[in-house]
Amino acid sequence: MSDLRPFEVHVPDEVLDDLRGRLARSRILDDSPRRPASGMTAAYLRELVAEWIDWDWRTRERWLNRHPQFTAEVGDASVHFVHLRSARADAPALLVLHGCPHTFA
Repeated sequence: MSDLRPFEVHVPDEVLDDLRGRLARSRILDDSPRRPASGMTAAYLRELVAEWIDWDWRTRERWLNRHPQFTAEVGDASVHFVHLRSARADAPALLVLHGCPHTFA
């Protein structure tokens, strides 16, 4: 394993502007009239896209960056993780894994 490198999340304004523009231009198809509803409805997807357009990414970035984050090379993989120490010296180590790629949140 290589040395640990401090890490902070920062998405450039241009990337966020591009994302918001692409979301605003999305063309969501209506639900099919010939099939029973399954999965996500067009109405829900429109709601979700509207929320993503208005999402306050900078607030989320500040929240994420309040956690001590690092990266390290482990074999061929670059691993991103948060390392929080307990206030208790006798606390057991706890490894928390998740199913959502690329985030500890």
